[in-house]
Order: sequence, then C-alpha cells, then structure tokens
Amino acid sequence: MPHHARTLQAYEPARIEQITAILGRAAGGRQIYSEEVEQALLEVIHAIGLASDGTEASGLWQEFSSQDEPSYQTVRDGFIDMAKAEDPFELVRRDRRLSSLLTRGVGLRRIAGRWRKPGYSQASIREADWMSLSAADQAEFRKMLEDSAEYYARFVGPGRERKTKLDTALLCLADLFLSWTGNVIALHRVPYSVESRFIQFAVAALEPVGWYFEVSDAALSRRWERIVVHERTGEQVLGEALLEQEPEQEP
Repeated sequence: MPHHARTLQAYEPARIEQITAILGRAAGGRQIYSEEVEQALLEVIHAIGLASDGTEASGLWQEFSSQDEPSYQTVRDGFIDMAKAEDPFELVRRDRRLSSLLTRGVGLRRIAGRWRKPGYSQASIREADWMSLSAADQAEFRKMLEDSAEYYARFVGPGRERKTKLDTALLCLADLFLSWTGNVIALHRVPYSVESRFIQFAVAALEPVGWYFEVSDAALSRRWERIVVHERTGEQVLGEALLEQEPEQEP
C-alpha cells in the first residue's frame, strides 16, 4: 500500500459531506453538525497516532506511536499502573509510553468528555497538578483509569498478542457513531455487515489515513466482526454463568 504524508489537518469538504450524509441517514433525521463531526474525527486520528495535525509536538507523537504499537496486555497493565500511582499525572510525565496510553484512553473512553472540569482538555490533562484536584475528582479519575484497564483486559488471551491501533480506531468510531445517531445499544452490538451504515461511515472516516491498514468495506467489516464477536461471546458466557447461579423457582 503506498505511503502518504502522515499529516491530516482537515478532511476534504466532499468527504465531510459524505460522512455527514451517512450519519444523517443512520440518525433518522437527527441533526448532524459537520464541524463537530470533523473535529471529533481528527481528534481520534491524532490521538491514536494515525496522523499529525501539522504541529511539531503532534508530529513527534505520531512518529513515536507508530514505532511500537502496544499489545492489549501492555495497555491494560499501563492503565493499572496509572490507577495505582500516588500521582498518576507525574507518572505519565516520566513515562512516554504511559502518556501514549492515557491519550488512547481519552480517545477510547472519552475521558475528556465525561470529565468536564474547568481548564482541562485532552492535551492539558497530562500536565495537570494532581494535588490540586479534590479527593472526589481524584477518585473519579482513578475509576476511569480502572474502567479502561478492565475494558482492555477482555482482549487479553493466550497465544500471539494482537495489535490495537485499528481496533482502537474502530472502537472510537463506534462510540462516536452511537452518540451522533442517538442509538443506545452497546458498542459490540453495532452492525459489522459490509452494507451497514457504520462500516460505510468507518471507511469514509479512515480512508485519509489508509497508509496504516487496508481501508475497504470488506476489510473493516472483517476486523469489526472479530472485535464484536469476541465481545458478544464474552457477554453470552457471563449471562450463562449468572443463570447457573440463580436459584430454581418454586413450582
């Protein structure tokens, strides 16, 4: 696959129009704002390291994140280390890999969206003074780190470790897709068929960074299917285990 310049500062207007149209059809008339869509998609792409925004800092981060993509186990353990640290922000400042994982966490779990504290953003959150936070805010942030560790732990298994860059991108896009279309289903219930609007949306959103992986309806459909089938299988096993624990009803 040909290599392109790894900088993406904006989508082409025609592509944003295409993406907005796909979301509009999936939303059933719900208002979709193209400016919000473009900004959120660029945040995902820059956070994961699929492209830089043209600044020196972003370029260095994009280069670093593309050199050695961490496994699910590495991501899980990193979030655990941050959650247990006396000062998670200071730990992140000393370790570039943990800084990388926190950025992934912000993108995937949308911490910046849930944790709307004055003066904080996805960029500044790693530079914040931990001791300036209230006990409640510290506890809330630790819980989000623990939630991220728990999420990635589901993907850790025996055998060869899998790579996460494309998986992370698809999970972030699924999160955005549900938010914009107003659906209340779980992420792993988002359809993976080639004809589904989510796959159409994912292809349109990721084509500009297609130097990292194959971006086609078939390729992204197969990848998303592997992710959601894994999750659905875990959900089914958990449900069966809970049913086995329920006491039998009296006749």
